[in-house]
Amino acid sequence: MVIGYGSWPHGEEWLYEATSEVYIPLLDMLFRLTEEGIKANLNISFTPVLCEQLSHPAFATGFVAYLNRKIESTKGDEAYFQSIGSYKLSDLAGWWSSHYRTVLTHFTDRYHYTIMPHFKKLAEENVIEILTTPATHPLLALIPTDSAINVHLAQAKATMQKHLGSVPYGLWLPECAYRPKGVFSFPFTSPYERMGIEQLIGDKGFLYTILPSHLITGKPIGTFFASDEGASVEMERDLYIPAYIGDSNVVALFRDNITANQIWSGPMNYPRDEWYLDFHKKHFPSGNRYWRVTDPESDMVHKDVYEPIRAMDRAGVHAGHLVNMVSDMSEVVGEGLITAPFDTELFGHWWWEGLRFLEDTIRISNESKSVRLIKITDYIQDSNILERRKLRAGSWGDGGGFDTWLNDRTMWVWRLIDQTEKNLMETIDASRGLSNENIKRVLNYAVREMMFLESSDWTYLIGKNTAVEYAEMRVSTHYERLVRLLDIARSLIEGGSLSEVDRAYLCGFENISVFDNCNWRFFCD
Repeated sequence: MVIGYGSWPHGEEWLYEATSEVYIPLLDMLFRLTEEGIKANLNISFTPVLCEQLSHPAFATGFVAYLNRKIESTKGDEAYFQSIGSYKLSDLAGWWSSHYRTVLTHFTDRYHYTIMPHFKKLAEENVIEILTTPATHPLLALIPTDSAINVHLAQAKATMQKHLGSVPYGLWLPECAYRPKGVFSFPFTSPYERMGIEQLIGDKGFLYTILPSHLITGKPIGTFFASDEGASVEMERDLYIPAYIGDSNVVALFRDNITANQIWSGPMNYPRDEWYLDFHKKHFPSGNRYWRVTDPESDMVHKDVYEPIRAMDRAGVHAGHLVNMVSDMSEVVGEGLITAPFDTELFGHWWWEGLRFLEDTIRISNESKSVRLIKITDYIQDSNILERRKLRAGSWGDGGGFDTWLNDRTMWVWRLIDQTEKNLMETIDASRGLSNENIKRVLNYAVREMMFLESSDWTYLIGKNTAVEYAEMRVSTHYERLVRLLDIARSLIEGGSLSEVDRAYLCGFENISVFDNCNWRFFCD
């Protein structure tokens, strides 16, 4: 979701859609609960890129225009459905129109055209805890050099300081991917020693992360890393006991598969309920959804008309079911912690009723004697964590390893990344001792392009054979920019000056506001 890289399906339109369906309704929910004296105690991760996008100078104008377009196109839906006698669908169009008008009013009048300051306020009031991720959501376990990992971590800290006034204690590792200290290699490189991910993030001041449970259960994951021997195999209860990773001061919490399967991953998960809004069937040109799941296996033509009241009632039922299920787990969990992480955009975007489910879960938990929601830092501070665990390499990707991102389809991308990091470090080394400000400026841009190149989104899309053309375009664009920037930097290092063509080229980077505080020194930290 990057402003300046098109409108749809992976550009601005997606950002606006997520804001209208998730982030503003989420703010509404959190403030509503707070006003009622109920503290949500949610842990919410914001990527640095998302923080930058929601704070971009063009975001507010673009978002308001998006909402007005949705309101107008929904009017067209309403008129069309009336003209063909589909009055239930016409009523639903009015329901959609009301939603977009409410979002527009709240964005302009309640939140004053901003998003992040209000999440910051909720964090300061101890209603939520904010985590962050490495800068562009790179899969750190596969990033070739520790220096490049440090760039992503340093940029994340600088960006969160910019938007929150502080740096979160928690770091969400993209794709829940982890690699311990030991020997690392790509299929096209010789093996070499690496620091463990926990050492790198601990050195940057992060105190905890969340990892898949199979990293301690001994489940085979088919990794090419050579440092897996000796990973511990524990009893089930130990999955609910946070532990220090190895000899570091970084605490790992382990993702609970029972709640994950019930809410999202399993074949009988809540969002598959027949009464919920179907995500895939849309009416064009508005793009609004007017039909319910009906049967998750049924063809699109056999979907029944959506009934919002019935759907919201089901969300309450499912919230009660979840709290009862978690309560029943307490005998195994004891004083431990059930860690249930999900993509924020599951709630409201992929699963329209998800935010109602979340709100009802918070309300029911608030009245429960056996289930308590808690912010992660509060749990760590209140608990006497003594366990230390040696963990396997792995992720929450297919098979528990890294094949989703590293495969025959994506190997060319990793070759580019590996060579790019080496070339960038060589250029930075060659610039040491020089005071030419243009060199530093060009290197800042180059480091930023490296971060964009290393987003895990591109290898995920290519590896899954989904939106491949878009992902390959993004890889090629960032790589080509990086190559040219390094050529300019080398010319300056060798005593050359900027040509008019180079000056014009560099001006284009001035308009990229994402990570405008990027510094080449991040590569050397």
